[in-house]
Amino acid sequence: MAVKTINMIMALSASDKDIQSWLKKIVAAINHMGKVNVAKIAAVYKKEDIDAVVRQNTYDVIVMNEKVGTDSIGGGSIKKWRQDNPRIKLIMVVPNDKKGGMKLSNLYHEEYYSAILLADFTAEMLVKLILNDRTREEARKYYGLPEEEPVVDTEGKEVSEDSV
Repeated sequence: MAVKTINMIMALSASDKDIQSWLKKIVAAINHMGKVNVAKIAAVYKKEDIDAVVRQNTYDVIVMNEKVGTDSIGGGSIKKWRQDNPRIKLIMVVPNDKKGGMKLSNLYHEEYYSAILLADFTAEMLVKLILNDRTREEARKYYGLPEEEPVVDTEGKEVSEDSV
């Protein structure tokens, strides 16, 4: 299996600036796994910096906190970044939620399936998301959300929610 080489940005809140050693450990763990090689890593601390990174098209992966600088990141920002640069992987670390929680539910309904709860964050989980996107069903299960009820049309036939 070929090793995928990536350039990665970590988008963090201002209070995370003291985690440079943690970043180095994560990168070393990712590289040690032998599936992904992080060639370049940088950190940004403002939402505007993510906008610039997405436009520059020089990074492959952005791992972001749900709060970058003083800005909260939500489905709308993610949707815009995915439209601006469809090839970039956007992975959100959600520190203040739990499975079945409001943030994960909102992200799911915005069709964003690459969030990781901080409690689950490992180099292995990160590599998994870098290499393969979650499906809608995989995200629903990981996010701890209930199965969606089928929508019944007026003639009594079941139709999937996607076709509504």
